[in-house]
Amino acid sequence: MAVDDELAMAAQLLLRDRFVLREEDPEGFFLVRRHERALREFFREKLGWTLLMNMRFYKLEKVPAAGAAYLGIEAMQGPEDYALLACTLAFLEEQEVDGQFLLSRLLEVLPGLYPADAPLAISWESYAWRRALIRVMKYLEAERLIRVVDDESEGFLSAGLSGGAPAGEALYEVTVLSRYSLRLFARNLRSYHDVMLLGETGEEGLDVRRRVYRQLLLAPVFYRTAATEEEFSYLRHQHREIDAKCQQWFGLSLELYDDAAMLVCEEPPSLFAELYPSARRGLHDIMLQFAAAWRAQGDAAAHRDATRTELVALLARLREAHGENWTKEYREMAPEALFSALLPELVDWGMAEEREDGLYRLLPALWRLAGGYEEKGEES
Repeated sequence: MAVDDELAMAAQLLLRDRFVLREEDPEGFFLVRRHERALREFFREKLGWTLLMNMRFYKLEKVPAAGAAYLGIEAMQGPEDYALLACTLAFLEEQEVDGQFLLSRLLEVLPGLYPADAPLAISWESYAWRRALIRVMKYLEAERLIRVVDDESEGFLSAGLSGGAPAGEALYEVTVLSRYSLRLFARNLRSYHDVMLLGETGEEGLDVRRRVYRQLLLAPVFYRTAATEEEFSYLRHQHREIDAKCQQWFGLSLELYDDAAMLVCEEPPSLFAELYPSARRGLHDIMLQFAAAWRAQGDAAAHRDATRTELVALLARLREAHGENWTKEYREMAPEALFSALLPELVDWGMAEEREDGLYRLLPALWRLAGGYEEKGEES
């Protein structure tokens, strides 16, 4: 593998994965190590991101230019989940690496860490709070921030506390990764008066170049708005250089339109070649057909909003025509339920938005990819 190919593979690993672990991916770990200096300089210069290094892993601190719903954690179901997650991570930072703690100890500590001015106070008598905490612990386990030694937490979930102690106990072990999950900020959080400033990674702040690269690499599509006019001006003047860098480091090409920009993978190899459309997600097949059917109505369809009834009817026609090729889950859904499943995916991929008046706007990213089936039932 040529040096440039190695650099690109290492950069893609860091961008794709939360941690590149020596134990799980020694080849990837040492690939990053061989090119650590170049990677560190590139990500710092272009994006203002820090490359963290430990004898067990590498981690790229991927800070977005702005918050967005698609950046959320799928396992978290509300603000209380995120608050419990942050408080639990703060608790873990105080524990010894490879040390152990009991669920009962965590239950004692969390109310003291939880914001005193939060609308709802923690109550382990509430099933909703217990369910939220179990979601958090399962997420931490999946992310390898903790290891489960013994787990009888289902008793706590179903019955709560008994005599002040959880009805079901659990024993957890702290991993080194837990020390590198809460982000370090440039200054004390209380000094921030604008949430947009949380994207800063140093005293120099976040310049336009870094905002552009972050949006391109972390957002499915980057739209031109009044707030992003400066970034689009930069894109128009620097698009050739940005395109060259993104092809060199990530195997992605920049497509720049009047009101939108996006990075696409035209030819493998790239670790991002199957993000969308994914061969493993039947919903993406339907999204491709949905895009083709809406676009077939002509240019006027691209410039008007649609009602829910209209879009549900379109899905019903698609199911009638192509449902036999869909996965069982979606083939058996009623059109209304199918729309409810499809809409969040369209929104997350920047292909649609729900307006305050109850109408739906289908966005330019929807037109970039469309698909259908050949007569033999094979995807075209």
